[in-house]
Amino acid sequence: MRVAPHTRVRADRIPAYESAHREAPAEPEKPPANVAWRARMAGLLDVVHDYSEAGWEAGLPVVWELP
Repeated sequence: MRVAPHTRVRADRIPAYESAHREAPAEPEKPPANVAWRARMAGLLDVVHDYSEAGWEAGLPVVWELP
């Protein structure tokens, strides 16, 4: 499965987004901390990636691939 999350940071939230990533703990890679991290980021984004099962299945078409 290939996944290409599409997110766009709200223009007025860029400093908060950058700050959050400077302070990001290592735990967001593992659930359940990952759920809290995604919720925190959702408030900073215009377009939020759909992490549900349906969202994973609704992937973007492949345009090109690296060898």
